[in-house]
Amino acid sequence: MSIRLQKRTMAVGSLAALGTILVGASSSFGQIEVAVVYGGAATGPDARDQLNDDTYFDFNAVAIGAAEADTLEKLLAYDVVVVGDAGYRDNGYTEQMFDALRQYLDAGGGIVTVGWYNYCTDAWSGQWADDADYITPILDGPYEFDAAPARVLITGSHPIVDGIGDFDVTANHHEYETDVDAIATSLATLQDDGSAVAIAYQDSIGRSVYLGGLYMASSSYNNGGLRAGTEDQLFEQAVSWAAGAAARLRLSVTGDCPGTMEACARNANPGDQIIIIYGFTAGSAGPVPGCPDLFVDINNPTVADKGRADANGDYCASGRVPGAICGRGLVQAINRSTCETSSVVGI
Repeated sequence: MSIRLQKRTMAVGSLAALGTILVGASSSFGQIEVAVVYGGAATGPDARDQLNDDTYFDFNAVAIGAAEADTLEKLLAYDVVVVGDAGYRDNGYTEQMFDALRQYLDAGGGIVTVGWYNYCTDAWSGQWADDADYITPILDGPYEFDAAPARVLITGSHPIVDGIGDFDVTANHHEYETDVDAIATSLATLQDDGSAVAIAYQDSIGRSVYLGGLYMASSSYNNGGLRAGTEDQLFEQAVSWAAGAAARLRLSVTGDCPGTMEACARNANPGDQIIIIYGFTAGSAGPVPGCPDLFVDINNPTVADKGRADANGDYCASGRVPGAICGRGLVQAINRSTCETSSVVGI
């Protein structure tokens, strides 16, 4: 995508300026972009590999540290973020990272918290603790766990637990909490404690999920069995739902920066009108013409390209990106036919 500064900039309140910077079109197969944020003895790379060895959905997962997830701009590259703990409170998470995660959820991002998340949050206080509580559907409180043999009992109906019945936990422990936030819903309890919240979700501007399974715990907790079978299906369905995989317009940007890059908007309907915009600062602009309630998430953006989605519901454009843009550029797709936007992707 060749960013040409002579192109007109869209003022806040107007998205009428249309230019052509990205050229060409092709189809692209969509993926769900996932960041697994880990540190210390956490099995973040194993959780990443589990998602990439996907059975039910198509994930593109990376394992990153807290320093790569401590601003909204960094997090906007992903559809969903997974956080947890090894069980030793050694994940390296920071207060700045949780401030960014709160902003990310409020911007429409998806977050999945997995055991030992509730354990690690007990060590924090003040705004850090408030933000950690905000991004998970469980109510802040002392962590609880059930030792093996533990059995999860499904108590609700939801896409997260679709096709999943009661199951035995394969790890040595299963974390839980005893209550959920006011706007959250519990989907499962534990056989040994009917008050336990083993699985929960919250659906607001962004989506958050809690799984008590030890998907990121140290391998000393014997969590290898979570990588297959029912517990793998649960993890994939939770991550997919948090990302809004079934309904949301998705954008991926691939290639070398500087160099040739390709931006692909996916999950549209064939023939939908797609606009790709770029800018340098997260913010707000709009409304989009024809969509009076739709605002984009880039401040003072410029239109890069526009066109119609192909028979697969995809619209792609490519071009050269100069080095001055790398690490600074933000890209977003707009579907003017359905009045929706994608997540923002950084380049």
